[in-house]
Amino acid sequence: MCAGLDIGADRIRLAVLRRRRGRLRLELLAEHAFGQVICNDGRIDDFELLAHGCRRLMRQHMIHAGAVAMAIPAATVTLTPLVLPASSNELQRLAQVRAEAAAHRRQSLDELALDYRVLGPAPASPADVQVLAVTAPAMLVEDRLALAEALGLQARAVVADGWSLATFLRDGDGAAVLHLDAASAWLSRHAQHWQALAWRSDGAPITALLEELAPLLRPSPPRLLLSGDAAALNPVAAALRKYAGIPAAVAALPPRILVAGHVAAAIAPRRLPAFHCAVALAGEGLM
Repeated sequence: MCAGLDIGADRIRLAVLRRRRGRLRLELLAEHAFGQVICNDGRIDDFELLAHGCRRLMRQHMIHAGAVAMAIPAATVTLTPLVLPASSNELQRLAQVRAEAAAHRRQSLDELALDYRVLGPAPASPADVQVLAVTAPAMLVEDRLALAEALGLQARAVVADGWSLATFLRDGDGAAVLHLDAASAWLSRHAQHWQALAWRSDGAPITALLEELAPLLRPSPPRLLLSGDAAALNPVAAALRKYAGIPAAVAALPPRILVAGHVAAAIAPRRLPAFHCAVALAGEGLM
């Protein structure tokens, strides 16, 4: 079992997945609103209030142990592609990531969290491997590890929200992902692509969003999946189909996710996209 904890600006959303016979079963969706801002651009402003709200939500749903996966904003993460010898080991690759971060980031390495992901053979050099170096502010990662410890849960993963969610929703195909919620809006056209948008869902007209997206959706993707807590997801999808000719629809959960009957009965379909990030995080923790 793994819980995905999506920390928003003024609320937390929780999803619990359990592995059953090779598939993932969604067993819980829940949220807690604080009535005030507790997280700003990934920085936790009131750690104690956040921890109290998380404990209350988990007690309410009788979650006393297990693993948890959380996210930091993709906008805070820097990605750098590297080509390294295929024979290099984990320590050598991490050393190269550190060297790259030291050469190009202004912060001290002590202020950065470093990681990497192997993408596969380098296209122009079969004897080498393509590696994606990842750097992020260490404080954001450390706060989430401290939160997991305060909750008595094992921190299974701390990932960039946009990358995790987009990969989860496109589920291996070539779809682009458009995420629209109260705190942020972004477009992911393909793996390792993430573009922040200026549009916000609090009263901004859909026409402004279409104008911002127009140059970013050329050439048109084969299809576009929408996610987030914006109330206008369906109207935005309809406008993209009508005016841009793009097959757009509100994203459904990938078919590998089984939804428990009591979860389906408790959550209205129109509210499910608000929980996509939490479900994606829980899935990341079970990878």
